[in-house]
Amino acid sequence: MKKIVAINASPRPEWNTGTLVREAARGAEAEGAEVTVIDLYKLEKFMGCMSCFACKMPATQGKCIYPD
Repeated sequence: MKKIVAINASPRPEWNTGTLVREAARGAEAEGAEVTVIDLYKLEKFMGCMSCFACKMPATQGKCIYPD
């Protein structure tokens, strides 16, 4: 049996990337693979872009508002 780890690195687990990761995992499971899906943003210590879009607003264009 094949074992697969599918990692979703998107900060929005229910949007496009998360949906694609879960659908690919579902397809692999349908073919008999054992699949584990990990959403990085649900892990406590992971701190990447929060995708808040503040860097897209005119007042903060191109700058992250979260100190890291």
